[in-house]
Amino acid sequence: AGTEIVKGLHNYESGDDEELSFNKGDFMEIISECDDGWFQARHLATDQTGYIPSNYVAEEGSLQHEE
Repeated sequence: AGTEIVKGLHNYESGDDEELSFNKGDFMEIISECDDGWFQARHLATDQTGYIPSNYVAEEGSLQHEE
């Protein structure tokens, strides 16, 4: 399987050090999927890693993108 890339649909401000902040339009690589609606991800621009809420992002190539 290839690398799964997701794109931010909304701005997200992390609540603690384990979470990853991102802005709408940012790209993140999914490291692992958690079973509680979170992804562990690496921000492609900053190379930081952390947890992101899966409902704030859409898979690249999926139909969930909002203009």
